[in-house]
Order: sequence, then C-alpha cells, then structure tokens
Amino acid sequence: MQERLSNRLREARIELGLTQAEAASAIGIKQPMLHRAETSMEISSHRLLHILDYYINQRRVNPAWLLSEPNTAFDIIAGESKVEEKKLQLLKAFRETLDEMDQSSE
Repeated sequence: MQERLSNRLREARIELGLTQAEAASAIGIKQPMLHRAETSMEISSHRLLHILDYYINQRRVNPAWLLSEPNTAFDIIAGESKVEEKKLQLLKAFRETLDEMDQSSE
C-alpha cells in the first residue's frame, strides 16, 4: 500500500500540473520531503497527513483514487457528492498503512 500511495501522490501532483517545488511550497514542506513521500514514503505520519490534506481538501483529489490500484474506475478529482464518504475511507486506509509502517519498523 505504501508504494501505491507514493505513486499516486506523484501522479496527482503531475495531473495538477505542479512541480515538486510548487506543491511542497503550497503544502508548507520542503521539496526533498515531498520527493521522499513520492518515492519511498520515508516521512513521518504527521507530514503525510499534511500532504494528503492538501491534495484531498484543497485540490479535491479523490481519496478513493489515491488508495486504488492503477487502472481503476475512480476519477482523480473528487465529485462534490461523495467527498465525505471517501475521506472516511481514506482515513481508515491511512490508519492501516500507519499500522503496517509501525510493524515493519519493529
């Protein structure tokens, strides 16, 4: 899941027409931090939440798309009607990812 999410973060940024430097500035982090999120997910959960908040809440990236496998039927930009439901799904999946990260670091 970590690799899939990191790839989706990169794809979302590119789809939005942003460079890493532009996205990092808008998020409030340094560009190397965003690079790590997009390549290896070697960042704190706190920073990851900032990144996800920016893409989902400010740029309306579809949480279901962020968590889905490639070639799924989800649109990259969320429609207004299902945003809250998708946010809840994202939070659940994010918690599972954090649990996986914690287990792999032990």
